[in-house]
Amino acid sequence: MNKINNHDDDIIYDILNYVDVEENYNEDFQLDQITSKRIKKNIDKKLKGTKKRKKYAAAAVLLISLGAFAFSNPTFAANIQDSIIQTMQVLRGDYADYKKYSKNVNLSSYDKGIQFKINEIVSDGNKIIISYSIISDKKISEVIKNPHITTMEFKINGKMLGFAGGGNGALVNDNRYDGILDIDTMREHIPSTFYLSAKVVSIDKLEGTWNFNIKVNKNDIQEETKDYKINKTISIGEDNVLIKKISISPISTSIEINGSVGKYHYFLLDDKGNEILASGASSNGYEGEMHYNSLINKDTKYLTFIPFDYNDNYTPNPKTYDIDKLPLELPIGNIGKLIVKNVSWDNDTLKISYTAEGKFPITQSRSLCLLDEKGKFVECENDLGYQKDPSNQHEFEKCFKGVSKNKKYKIGVLRFEEFYKLNEKDKFNIDLK
Repeated sequence: MNKINNHDDDIIYDILNYVDVEENYNEDFQLDQITSKRIKKNIDKKLKGTKKRKKYAAAAVLLISLGAFAFSNPTFAANIQDSIIQTMQVLRGDYADYKKYSKNVNLSSYDKGIQFKINEIVSDGNKIIISYSIISDKKISEVIKNPHITTMEFKINGKMLGFAGGGNGALVNDNRYDGILDIDTMREHIPSTFYLSAKVVSIDKLEGTWNFNIKVNKNDIQEETKDYKINKTISIGEDNVLIKKISISPISTSIEINGSVGKYHYFLLDDKGNEILASGASSNGYEGEMHYNSLINKDTKYLTFIPFDYNDNYTPNPKTYDIDKLPLELPIGNIGKLIVKNVSWDNDTLKISYTAEGKFPITQSRSLCLLDEKGKFVECENDLGYQKDPSNQHEFEKCFKGVSKNKKYKIGVLRFEEFYKLNEKDKFNIDLK
């Protein structure tokens, strides 16, 4: 049986920061995003020999092992637009025009006191993105502890999908949870018009029957999509990776690869040096696909891939600076620096405006943090979507809510090279022609 568990790397890190720990655990303990990622990577390693085709099997183990969660996103509830897909992707730092290409579906299925509603769908051939709502007759917390854990089965024109996907979501109110789900389809070679059958097997531990059959037409977005047959073998250390195909649509940059698929991660840059953020990946061990955000410049002539790995032994140890000494120049290693230009208060919210200088400015920008008087990390309200202008990869603003002017805070910065192990000598370019 091929199933897709609805998780996403980003939501894993977010959830770890919003854990309501039961029994005898220390409630003051909080994991930052980087430590969360290191834990997930270690679990991934332990599961590599299981021959699972599902990307998020490791994530599922991680979630279940942590127990009960109370995950919510007030930023989402406050900023929701007509398009759930558009709103959630922007909150993740993905500024593509999803609203333009999304189709309204508005199909509902009801069982066990739960209405499962599919709101929108968009497909560019490389992935299918679905926005959905879980609406409960009772408070969701009384029926489903973890609404973000949704197990589903999908078929395209009657054929079971064999690959993986991910997603994220947020509680809108006590009775409603909104989410989006990504399904990787680059290797499925789906037609321009197709029927997607969706079966919700369970929502967390609640089993029921919520079935859908949706007609999907991707002609509009396909007209603006460019496919490049690459078939180029790249040597990385002792390994070979075959870049088979690159597909560039208005909502994604997708790469089909063979070889040592899961062994390497890649920073992606366009021919102007703009960083293109990763949005997901899946594989069966030998063949796979990597997905990144859409390109800033449609006329990009080549892409640069820089392999990297994570430091499994990394322990966050931010260097801290007094908040009242501006401007602040914060080195994050040989890769670049952050410069804090302005700090402003808005009632219980502290806004930090800063720039990032270096090769990977968006990733570097995540190194900035805020610590309270006890040296604990303060939660960032706008999480990943703090780029001020989608066309400007150097200006950022982080908002920290629930702080007080009467307390002493410090700005912290994490060193880039202590967590990311770059492999610059094996970087390579792929021409788009």
